[in-house]
Amino acid sequence: MSRTVLLLITTLSLTPLAPAGEWRIRDQHLTSETFNKAELLQGEPIPFTIETATVEGPAMIPNATRDGYIGLLVYFEYAQLQYDIEAAAVDFNTGKVTKFLIPRAINPHIALANIVFDKAGRGYVFMCEPWKGGQLWCYDPAANTVQAVAASPPELGLGHNTMAVPSDGRIYWSTTRSGRIGLASYDPRDGKVRSHGFLGPKFTRGGETRAYKVNAWGDYVYLAMGKIPWYLVAYNVKTQESKVLLEAPSHGRGVWTWDKYAYRRVRKGEKDRVEYFELQGDKVLPLKRNPGRIRQDPSIPKPEIWTEALAPGGDGVSLLCYKLPGTEDWKRVEIEVKTYPQVIKALTALPGHRLLGTAGAYKGNFIYDPITDRGRWMGIIHLSHYCTVVHEGKIYMSGYAGGATYEYDPLRPWTAFKAELGHRPPRINSPQSNPRQVAYLENVSRAHKMWSAVVGADGKLYFAGEVVRQGDGGALGWYDADTGETGGVDWKRLMGFKTYHACAVNDAKTIVLNTRLTRNNLTGERADTAKMFVFDVERKEIVDELEPVKGAVQLGHAFEVMPGKVLSFADMGEKAPGDVLFGVDVKARRVVFRKTVPARFAAYHHGSGGAGLNRAVLAPDGSVWTLAMTEASSRFPALVRIDPVSAEIRVLGRVLGIGAMAFIDDDLYRAIPIRGMAMERFRDIASEDTTRP
Repeated sequence: MSRTVLLLITTLSLTPLAPAGEWRIRDQHLTSETFNKAELLQGEPIPFTIETATVEGPAMIPNATRDGYIGLLVYFEYAQLQYDIEAAAVDFNTGKVTKFLIPRAINPHIALANIVFDKAGRGYVFMCEPWKGGQLWCYDPAANTVQAVAASPPELGLGHNTMAVPSDGRIYWSTTRSGRIGLASYDPRDGKVRSHGFLGPKFTRGGETRAYKVNAWGDYVYLAMGKIPWYLVAYNVKTQESKVLLEAPSHGRGVWTWDKYAYRRVRKGEKDRVEYFELQGDKVLPLKRNPGRIRQDPSIPKPEIWTEALAPGGDGVSLLCYKLPGTEDWKRVEIEVKTYPQVIKALTALPGHRLLGTAGAYKGNFIYDPITDRGRWMGIIHLSHYCTVVHEGKIYMSGYAGGATYEYDPLRPWTAFKAELGHRPPRINSPQSNPRQVAYLENVSRAHKMWSAVVGADGKLYFAGEVVRQGDGGALGWYDADTGETGGVDWKRLMGFKTYHACAVNDAKTIVLNTRLTRNNLTGERADTAKMFVFDVERKEIVDELEPVKGAVQLGHAFEVMPGKVLSFADMGEKAPGDVLFGVDVKARRVVFRKTVPARFAAYHHGSGGAGLNRAVLAPDGSVWTLAMTEASSRFPALVRIDPVSAEIRVLGRVLGIGAMAFIDDDLYRAIPIRGMAMERFRDIASEDTTRP
């Protein structure tokens, strides 16, 4: 059916005289024009922005006379590739700063962390390009220049910034195309690029396939590639022959390589075991223990560097402080760079009528106080923050990477990654750090990203997410704030289903997990319907699984609108006439109603960068609020209120863009997904007079 025709919302189990605590579903006749033609709503702008830039480095490069170092840094907008990149070379002997401009549309992220050197002392980094091979860039300390020297062979697919330099002196990097891992090289002597073809087996079970580490020792380049399964492949640069040396299962970072060593993580029974090896050409020699790392050449002493003020503020100044070997005085270098206003990814209502905001691109958190109408950027932690839960006055945040989980006490100063000149910040997991890291839930759940969080009836904090580096399925882990203990569901139980949304039900004795379909990495197959998993908090296990809407590719946010009753959303795919609103009696394991709507809700997870956070929320009166759009109204989606008892959808008006939402009393706060204006407020929009059908 066309999306523009009149759609009759179908219902199941209609009960006109239902008892209290039951749904009383109302039929509705909605068309796409109901959402397209609604009036535009004008919120009250709150012009609070976080202005900064992502900075990486410095990469330490010996200078041309080899009596000191040059530090290379890059400054860029992490979330966008439409801006030019600024690079800065700092001569630590003189304090001189040389700036360079790198054209837009390439990605410098993590490039400096993988810098390699040729025999002439020139430093090389590989910068990726979306949907292209990527570029090799060179910093020449003798000429003090930065320039592109090579492009990755397009037939090898996407290039990656994992590089190595074996005995032939060429610069090698890895690529990925259609489940195959490729190898390319650049010769600094003649400037020629060479394709070495694809190495190792083809990956057929889906997932994020690439060489996570490229290492060289002697005449060999070693590639640790994954992820399902993992292989260590050796490539002889003289004979151009390759060989698989190690294989590891899909769970865990199965294979890694460094210096002349490698390790393999395997599972024996219920425990992981790490096996270490020495690389001997195209063979490996088992070792009894971790050999550690080979000490680097100490002939050029490095300066002590203080980097806590490198991130530029609104004034556009990046401060680098350092102390030369054998001296006591700190030198200050101020680097002026371009900054960018950051988009707000999530909003969370806090006790005390305040908002916790999350900036994108690892830019940390801010707190906004409606009473003073002021926001304050608290600081940065090494977390891409996707989910938040408040428990006993503390704020718990988790996300990416590794399911890292932080505890933040809003009554204490933010001290994480902050320190006076010459001092190091407190260890991030120490009591002196606020926020402090309290858990890595990947260790117990296999989750690399956590997307949703709730408090269980046992007082533990439950985080639902997805396996990324180790597979493609879902994950559920938990943390006990009183004891520090952690736990998780067996990762194999959720293979094929990414668990993006969690909801506590029945006085938090039950947690339902809504999922999105993905490939089952153990079987290579894909289910045809997204599931709702039912987790028993006391038993600590999944006790049931439901398919609320046949053929759904994803289930969205879920809300307990009445005791034991969950209202949620189903994405039926691009070819469907619309999404489905549905209700489930969790205790009875029964779908009570389904409603097909001629629009698409924003109450799902979209993409890997945090989109989909807080796009559906509960109002103080128990109604569910989200955004809905059609093809004609994607730029100006409709703000809708869903009655918790009748499931009646009321369109309140259209707004600009899709952003996170949160309520403080009857005021709705909404993040605007454009730079330069962070939020808008709709006062009293959830009051009784404005929401009554």
